[in-house]
Amino acid sequence: MRRGLCDLLQSHAGWEVCAEAADGREALDNAQQLKPDIVILDIGMPNLNDLTAARQMLRNDTYQKILFLTIADSEQTPSREPRLPAVSVSNENSRARLLTKNW
Repeated sequence: MRRGLCDLLQSHAGWEVCAEAADGREALDNAQQLKPDIVILDIGMPNLNDLTAARQMLRNDTYQKILFLTIADSEQTPSREPRLPAVSVSNENSRARLLTKNW
């Protein structure tokens, strides 16, 4: 899924994928160093979970935009943390649903 998403994003004129991360710790380090326009996090990342990584990113940059993605069919979304400003995309029975919060 990651490769396909990267290809899709990079096919858009003027967009660049500046880094990829294997886990939440690496994602946090990349966000701090590279200061991207948006960070895309996978729900359930190893070593530093999605919410912890997002909270730390927002502590470092309160304007950081974060997109949570999952292909899981569960209701495992960042809405379990209502104070976290984010956009979330989750898969429910193979139909994508976009949830926006505090954008």
